[in-house]
Amino acid sequence: MLIYQNNLIVYGSFDSIANVRASCIAKWNGTAWAALDTSTWHGTGISCAKEYKGDLYIGGNTWWDTLDRLARWDGTKWNAVGKGIVGGFAGVGSLEVYKDELYIAGAFKKADGNPGNALARWNGNQWVDLGDGMTSLNAAVYGLQLYDGYLYACGQFYTIGNLPIKGIAKWDGTEWCGLGQTTQPSHVITCMMEYNNDLYIGGGFETIDGDTVNYVAKWIGGSYTDICGAPSSISLLPESPYFSLSPNPAGNTLTIQTSANGPLMLSIYAIDGRLIKQLNNLQQANSSIDISELQSGIYFIAVSAKGQQAVKRFIKQ
Repeated sequence: MLIYQNNLIVYGSFDSIANVRASCIAKWNGTAWAALDTSTWHGTGISCAKEYKGDLYIGGNTWWDTLDRLARWDGTKWNAVGKGIVGGFAGVGSLEVYKDELYIAGAFKKADGNPGNALARWNGNQWVDLGDGMTSLNAAVYGLQLYDGYLYACGQFYTIGNLPIKGIAKWDGTEWCGLGQTTQPSHVITCMMEYNNDLYIGGGFETIDGDTVNYVAKWIGGSYTDICGAPSSISLLPESPYFSLSPNPAGNTLTIQTSANGPLMLSIYAIDGRLIKQLNNLQQANSSIDISELQSGIYFIAVSAKGQQAVKRFIKQ
Protein backbone atom coordinates (compact mmCIF):
# COMPACT_ATOMS: atom_id res chain seq x y z
CA MET A 1 0.00 0.00 0.00
CA LEU A 2 1.03 3.64 -0.39
CA ILE A 3 -0.46 7.14 -0.28
CA TYR A 4 -0.92 8.90 -3.63
CA GLN A 5 -2.81 12.19 -4.14
CA ASN A 6 -4.41 11.86 -0.68
CA ASN A 7 -5.78 8.41 -1.53
CA LEU A 8 -4.75 5.06 -0.11
CA ILE A 9 -3.57 2.89 -3.00
CA VAL A 10 -3.71 -0.87 -2.59
CA TYR A 11 -2.29 -3.30 -5.11
CA GLY A 12 -1.74 -7.02 -5.45
CA SER A 13 -3.60 -9.83 -7.19
CA PHE A 14 -7.38 -9.28 -7.26
CA ASP A 15 -10.12 -8.41 -9.75
CA SER A 16 -12.52 -6.53 -7.48
CA ILE A 17 -12.79 -4.87 -4.10
CA ALA A 18 -16.04 -4.19 -2.19
CA ASN A 19 -17.99 -5.15 -5.35
CA VAL A 20 -16.05 -2.56 -7.39
CA ARG A 21 -14.27 -4.00 -10.43
CA ALA A 22 -10.60 -3.13 -10.04
CA SER A 23 -7.88 -5.18 -11.69
CA CYS A 24 -4.99 -5.58 -9.22
CA ILE A 25 -5.03 -1.95 -8.05
CA ALA A 26 -7.60 0.34 -6.38
CA LYS A 27 -7.83 3.55 -4.34
CA TRP A 28 -9.62 4.41 -1.09
CA ASN A 29 -10.56 8.06 -0.40
CA GLY A 30 -11.63 7.46 3.20
CA THR A 31 -15.22 6.74 2.24
CA ALA A 32 -15.37 4.51 -0.85
CA TRP A 33 -13.28 2.31 -3.10
CA ALA A 34 -12.68 3.15 -6.77
CA ALA A 35 -10.69 1.67 -9.63
CA LEU A 36 -7.87 3.59 -11.29
CA ASP A 37 -9.34 2.44 -14.61
CA THR A 38 -11.48 -0.38 -15.98
CA SER A 39 -8.73 -2.19 -17.88
CA THR A 40 -7.91 -5.82 -17.25
CA TRP A 41 -4.31 -6.65 -16.45
CA HIS A 42 -3.02 -10.06 -17.47
CA GLY A 43 -0.55 -11.95 -15.30
CA THR A 44 -0.07 -12.67 -11.64
CA GLY A 45 -0.44 -9.20 -10.19
CA ILE A 46 1.21 -5.92 -9.21
CA SER A 47 4.06 -6.29 -6.73
CA CYS A 48 5.34 -2.71 -6.23
CA ALA A 49 4.32 0.92 -6.63
CA LYS A 50 6.04 4.28 -6.18
CA GLU A 51 5.21 7.94 -6.73
CA TYR A 52 7.75 9.67 -8.97
CA LYS A 53 7.51 13.23 -10.32
CA GLY A 54 3.82 13.37 -9.51
CA ASP A 55 2.89 10.15 -11.30
CA LEU A 56 2.22 6.69 -9.91
CA TYR A 57 4.47 3.91 -11.22
CA ILE A 58 3.64 0.24 -10.81
CA GLY A 59 5.61 -2.91 -11.52
CA GLY A 60 5.04 -6.63 -11.40
CA ASN A 61 4.40 -9.57 -13.65
CA THR A 62 1.44 -7.97 -15.39
CA TRP A 63 0.87 -6.66 -18.88
CA TRP A 64 -1.86 -5.03 -20.93
CA ASP A 65 -1.40 -4.10 -24.58
CA THR A 66 1.99 -2.32 -24.65
CA LEU A 67 2.29 -1.92 -20.87
CA ASP A 68 4.71 -4.72 -20.07
CA ARG A 69 5.36 -5.23 -16.33
CA LEU A 70 5.88 -1.49 -15.80
CA ALA A 71 3.39 1.36 -16.20
CA ARG A 72 2.80 4.99 -15.22
CA TRP A 73 -0.53 6.46 -14.05
CA ASP A 74 -0.81 10.21 -14.77
CA GLY A 75 -4.05 10.65 -12.82
CA THR A 76 -6.25 9.85 -15.81
CA LYS A 77 -4.81 6.91 -17.73
CA TRP A 78 -2.01 4.37 -17.82
CA ASN A 79 1.09 5.14 -19.91
CA ALA A 80 4.01 3.07 -21.12
CA VAL A 81 7.45 3.46 -19.52
CA GLY A 82 9.77 3.13 -22.48
CA LYS A 83 9.12 -0.32 -23.89
CA GLY A 84 8.43 -1.71 -20.44
CA ILE A 85 10.23 -4.79 -19.12
CA VAL A 86 10.11 -7.67 -21.58
CA GLY A 87 11.07 -11.34 -21.69
CA GLY A 88 9.44 -14.66 -20.94
CA PHE A 89 10.51 -14.79 -17.30
CA ALA A 90 10.82 -11.06 -16.64
CA GLY A 91 9.27 -9.33 -13.68
CA VAL A 92 9.55 -6.14 -11.61
CA GLY A 93 9.65 -6.53 -7.83
CA SER A 94 10.85 -3.22 -6.37
CA LEU A 95 10.83 0.52 -7.16
CA GLU A 96 12.76 3.29 -5.39
CA VAL A 97 13.59 6.95 -6.05
CA TYR A 98 17.21 7.99 -5.57
CA LYS A 99 18.81 11.28 -6.63
CA ASP A 100 15.73 12.21 -8.68
CA GLU A 101 15.74 9.00 -10.72
CA LEU A 102 13.45 5.98 -10.50
CA TYR A 103 15.21 2.66 -9.99
CA ILE A 104 13.47 -0.48 -11.23
CA ALA A 105 14.56 -3.86 -9.86
CA GLY A 106 13.49 -7.41 -10.52
CA ALA A 107 14.30 -10.45 -12.62
CA PHE A 108 14.93 -9.34 -16.19
CA LYS A 109 17.75 -9.59 -18.71
CA LYS A 110 19.43 -7.11 -21.00
CA ALA A 111 19.67 -9.82 -23.65
CA ASP A 112 15.86 -9.75 -23.94
CA GLY A 113 15.91 -6.06 -24.87
CA ASN A 114 15.69 -4.56 -21.39
CA PRO A 115 17.74 -1.54 -20.24
CA GLY A 116 19.80 -3.64 -17.80
CA ASN A 117 20.20 -6.91 -15.96
CA ALA A 118 17.91 -7.07 -12.90
CA LEU A 119 18.27 -3.30 -12.35
CA ALA A 120 17.61 -0.18 -14.41
CA ARG A 121 16.88 3.51 -13.87
CA TRP A 122 14.46 5.97 -15.47
CA ASN A 123 14.66 9.79 -15.41
CA GLY A 124 11.02 10.43 -16.32
CA ASN A 125 11.60 10.53 -20.07
CA GLN A 126 14.15 7.87 -20.94
CA TRP A 127 16.34 5.11 -19.56
CA VAL A 128 19.68 6.20 -18.10
CA ASP A 129 22.75 4.01 -18.44
CA LEU A 130 23.46 1.89 -15.38
CA GLY A 131 25.95 -0.43 -17.05
CA ASP A 132 25.11 -4.08 -17.33
CA GLY A 133 23.77 -4.42 -13.81
CA MET A 134 23.81 -7.80 -12.08
CA THR A 135 25.55 -10.05 -14.58
CA SER A 136 25.63 -13.39 -12.74
CA LEU A 137 23.53 -16.31 -13.95
CA ASN A 138 19.82 -16.03 -13.05
CA ALA A 139 20.45 -12.72 -11.27
CA ALA A 140 17.53 -11.02 -9.55
CA VAL A 141 17.24 -7.95 -7.32
CA TYR A 142 14.61 -8.50 -4.62
CA GLY A 143 14.77 -5.21 -2.77
CA LEU A 144 15.92 -1.57 -2.86
CA GLN A 145 16.49 0.49 0.28
CA LEU A 146 17.65 4.05 0.96
CA TYR A 147 20.09 4.12 3.88
CA ASP A 148 22.61 6.70 5.09
CA GLY A 149 22.46 8.66 1.82
CA TYR A 150 23.03 5.63 -0.43
CA LEU A 151 20.86 3.22 -2.38
CA TYR A 152 21.26 -0.44 -1.41
CA ALA A 153 20.21 -3.36 -3.60
CA CYS A 154 19.84 -6.93 -2.37
CA GLY A 155 19.01 -10.17 -4.08
CA GLN A 156 20.43 -13.15 -5.87
CA PHE A 157 23.67 -12.07 -7.55
CA TYR A 158 27.41 -12.42 -7.12
CA THR A 159 28.75 -10.10 -9.82
CA ILE A 160 27.94 -6.54 -10.91
CA GLY A 161 29.56 -6.07 -14.29
CA ASN A 162 32.99 -7.57 -13.69
CA LEU A 163 33.03 -6.80 -9.96
CA PRO A 164 32.73 -9.67 -7.46
CA ILE A 165 29.89 -8.22 -5.39
CA LYS A 166 27.32 -10.61 -4.00
CA GLY A 167 23.93 -10.53 -2.34
CA ILE A 168 23.98 -6.86 -1.33
CA ALA A 169 25.56 -3.75 -2.85
CA LYS A 170 25.77 -0.01 -2.17
CA TRP A 171 25.26 2.58 -4.94
CA ASP A 172 26.24 6.27 -4.69
CA GLY A 173 24.95 7.33 -8.10
CA THR A 174 28.30 6.71 -9.78
CA GLU A 175 29.73 3.39 -8.64
CA TRP A 176 28.85 0.16 -6.85
CA CYS A 177 30.56 -1.05 -3.69
CA GLY A 178 30.41 -4.43 -1.98
CA LEU A 179 30.16 -4.99 1.76
CA GLY A 180 32.61 -7.89 1.91
CA GLN A 181 30.38 -10.40 3.66
CA THR A 182 30.79 -14.16 3.38
CA THR A 183 27.46 -15.88 3.92
CA GLN A 184 26.73 -19.59 4.28
CA PRO A 185 25.05 -21.66 2.99
CA SER A 186 23.57 -19.08 0.61
CA HIS A 187 24.65 -15.62 -0.56
CA VAL A 188 21.03 -14.68 -1.39
CA ILE A 189 19.62 -11.72 0.58
CA THR A 190 15.88 -11.35 0.11
CA CYS A 191 14.94 -8.20 2.07
CA MET A 192 16.28 -5.07 3.81
CA MET A 193 14.91 -2.42 6.13
CA GLU A 194 16.29 0.58 8.03
CA TYR A 195 15.39 0.57 11.72
CA ASN A 196 16.71 2.99 14.36
CA ASN A 197 19.38 4.22 11.91
CA ASP A 198 20.66 0.67 11.32
CA LEU A 199 20.34 -1.52 8.25
CA TYR A 200 18.86 -4.99 8.72
CA ILE A 201 18.94 -7.80 6.17
CA GLY A 202 17.22 -11.16 5.89
CA GLY A 203 17.75 -14.12 3.61
CA GLY A 204 18.91 -17.68 3.13
CA PHE A 205 22.06 -17.49 5.27
CA GLU A 206 22.88 -19.05 8.62
CA THR A 207 26.31 -17.44 9.13
CA ILE A 208 28.02 -14.22 8.07
CA ASP A 209 31.83 -14.24 8.22
CA GLY A 210 31.65 -17.32 10.44
CA ASP A 211 29.30 -15.70 12.97
CA THR A 212 25.99 -17.53 13.48
CA VAL A 213 23.15 -15.10 12.77
CA ASN A 214 20.40 -17.40 11.45
CA TYR A 215 18.74 -15.55 8.57
CA VAL A 216 18.66 -12.00 9.93
CA ALA A 217 21.51 -9.59 10.68
CA LYS A 218 22.27 -5.94 11.42
CA TRP A 219 24.95 -4.07 9.50
CA ILE A 220 27.65 -2.62 11.79
CA GLY A 221 30.32 -1.94 9.18
CA GLY A 222 29.79 1.81 8.99
CA SER A 223 31.29 3.21 5.79
CA TYR A 224 33.34 0.06 5.12
CA THR A 225 33.43 -1.17 1.52
CA ASP A 226 35.62 -3.92 0.11
CA ILE A 227 35.50 -3.36 -3.65
CA CYS A 228 34.06 -0.52 -5.70
CA GLY A 229 33.78 0.15 -9.40
CA ALA A 230 31.85 1.86 -12.16
CA PRO A 231 28.67 0.06 -13.24
CA SER A 232 29.82 -1.51 -16.48
CA SER A 233 31.07 -4.86 -17.63
CA ILE A 234 33.31 -2.97 -20.07
CA SER A 235 36.58 -2.19 -18.31
CA LEU A 236 37.63 1.44 -18.05
CA LEU A 237 41.15 0.44 -19.02
CA PRO A 238 41.36 -1.03 -22.54
CA GLU A 239 41.03 -4.80 -22.74
CA SER A 240 43.63 -7.27 -24.02
CA PRO A 241 46.42 -6.86 -24.92
CA TYR A 242 46.59 -3.80 -22.64
CA PHE A 243 45.69 -5.82 -19.57
CA SER A 244 46.45 -9.52 -19.77
CA LEU A 245 47.19 -12.31 -17.34
CA SER A 246 49.45 -15.29 -17.91
CA PRO A 247 49.38 -18.11 -17.34
CA ASN A 248 45.72 -18.60 -16.58
CA PRO A 249 45.16 -21.00 -14.81
CA ALA A 250 48.25 -20.06 -12.81
CA GLY A 251 50.53 -21.93 -10.44
CA ASN A 252 52.70 -19.95 -8.03
CA THR A 253 53.34 -16.91 -10.23
CA LEU A 254 50.97 -14.67 -12.18
CA THR A 255 52.30 -12.21 -14.77
CA ILE A 256 50.46 -8.93 -15.45
CA GLN A 257 51.01 -7.10 -18.73
CA THR A 258 49.47 -3.67 -19.31
CA SER A 259 50.21 -0.55 -21.36
CA ALA A 260 48.80 1.73 -18.64
CA ASN A 261 51.30 4.20 -17.21
CA GLY A 262 52.29 3.76 -13.58
CA PRO A 263 51.95 3.94 -10.74
CA LEU A 264 49.69 0.90 -10.69
CA MET A 265 47.76 -0.71 -7.86
CA LEU A 266 46.97 -4.42 -8.03
CA SER A 267 44.25 -5.93 -5.84
CA ILE A 268 43.35 -9.63 -5.65
CA TYR A 269 39.89 -10.62 -4.41
CA ALA A 270 38.42 -13.98 -3.53
CA ILE A 271 35.25 -14.96 -5.39
CA ASP A 272 33.21 -13.93 -2.33
CA GLY A 273 34.59 -10.37 -2.51
CA ARG A 274 37.23 -10.53 0.26
CA LEU A 275 40.43 -8.58 -0.41
CA ILE A 276 43.28 -11.13 -0.34
CA LYS A 277 46.34 -9.22 -1.52
CA GLN A 278 47.18 -5.67 -2.56
CA LEU A 279 50.29 -4.18 -4.16
CA ASN A 280 50.66 -0.39 -4.43
CA ASN A 281 52.80 1.97 -6.52
CA LEU A 282 54.02 -0.55 -9.08
CA GLN A 283 55.97 1.24 -11.78
CA GLN A 284 56.52 -1.62 -14.21
CA ALA A 285 53.98 -2.34 -16.93
CA ASN A 286 54.93 -6.03 -16.81
CA SER A 287 54.97 -7.45 -13.31
CA SER A 288 55.17 -10.95 -11.85
CA ILE A 289 53.20 -11.59 -8.67
CA ASP A 290 53.83 -14.36 -6.18
CA ILE A 291 50.50 -16.11 -5.55
CA SER A 292 51.89 -19.26 -3.96
CA GLU A 293 50.05 -18.51 -0.70
CA LEU A 294 46.64 -18.57 -2.41
CA GLN A 295 44.50 -21.66 -2.13
CA SER A 296 43.24 -23.30 -5.31
CA GLY A 297 40.14 -21.58 -6.66
CA ILE A 298 38.74 -18.64 -8.63
CA TYR A 299 39.95 -15.09 -7.96
CA PHE A 300 39.56 -11.59 -9.41
CA ILE A 301 42.44 -9.18 -9.95
CA ALA A 302 41.87 -5.45 -10.33
CA VAL A 303 44.42 -3.16 -11.98
CA SER A 304 44.00 0.52 -11.10
CA ALA A 305 45.80 3.46 -12.68
CA LYS A 306 44.97 7.17 -12.51
CA GLY A 307 41.48 6.57 -11.19
CA GLN A 308 40.59 3.92 -13.78
CA GLN A 309 40.16 0.25 -13.06
CA ALA A 310 39.88 -3.00 -14.98
CA VAL A 311 39.05 -6.38 -13.50
CA LYS A 312 39.81 -9.89 -14.75
CA ARG A 313 39.23 -13.35 -13.40
CA PHE A 314 41.94 -15.97 -12.96
CA ILE A 315 42.20 -19.50 -11.60
CA LYS A 316 44.79 -20.55 -9.04
CA GLN A 317 45.68 -24.22 -9.49
